[in-house]
Amino acid sequence: MKAILLPALLLILASCGNTKTSNTSQPSADPEAIATSTLATDSTTWVDSLTMGNSKANVKLSVVYPVSGNPGLVDSVSSWIRGLLPNPASNKDAATTTPTPTSKPIDPQTIAQAGKSFLEIARTDFAGFDTLSMEYPIRYEWIYDIRPIYLTDSIITYNSMRYVYLAGAHGSTLADTQTFRIADGLPLTAANLFKPDSIPALTNLIRRYLYTQYFLPQLSDCLLYTSPSPRD
Repeated sequence: MKAILLPALLLILASCGNTKTSNTSQPSADPEAIATSTLATDSTTWVDSLTMGNSKANVKLSVVYPVSGNPGLVDSVSSWIRGLLPNPASNKDAATTTPTPTSKPIDPQTIAQAGKSFLEIARTDFAGFDTLSMEYPIRYEWIYDIRPIYLTDSIITYNSMRYVYLAGAHGSTLADTQTFRIADGLPLTAANLFKPDSIPALTNLIRRYLYTQYFLPQLSDCLLYTSPSPRD
């Protein structure tokens, strides 16, 4: 639950800020609109597959990445994106890894290398399956989508959706969202937005409203009695 509270709050705060500033541009979720004087972006999609016997792996990585603009912002966004593409050879369940930012530019070669690394994981695993003479089909899949989803003249929010399926009962999906201050690329977090002693009360407030708006209506259709607030 905590993972979704901060991104939701940042978008709420950004919307509130727009109503108070007359010269703030309208927010945009269109990646093409991100090409401004502060951040110009490009996009790439890398697709490939591997078939070995009864086993097949598919990889699709789509990324909208910064190419020029405010150096601090370009560095911060590039670092965050690269952190979402760790060397998968160290952990094949890459959809559940914690992003580790590194300060290097993002380019199509970076995305291609990540995709090839996923296929190498599959190649190693599939070779082992052949050794075991496994007859039933095995499917692996990695699908990544990383792009900006919100923009004003003061902040930009990036989102990543990562899906990994490794022949189990179901795949794993992980969503990460990060908002950056355009002026200097500062990643906005609870640590630099709120006083530490206010975070517990703020978290409870967001939890209460999420429960009231999204969960209580569903429960009211199933239960004879529903509590007016979530249990802590």
